[in-house]
Amino acid sequence: MHTNIYFVRHGESPKTEGNERTRGLTENGFVDALHIAELLKNEGIDSIISGPYQRTMFTIEGLARH
Repeated sequence: MHTNIYFVRHGESPKTEGNERTRGLTENGFVDALHIAELLKNEGIDSIISGPYQRTMFTIEGLARH
């Protein structure tokens, strides 16, 4: 038995001042997130761990739904 660990950095996020926890994704960032979901959806991922920031959760949300 073996374990694969995939590290995914969040999609592109706007470079604005403000609360780091609530900063979301740009339009390109959402495209990045769709691309990640497509790349990894057939990898048999059992668990997904994400940081608490919105941009990280938005990035992995599509994959988590698969």
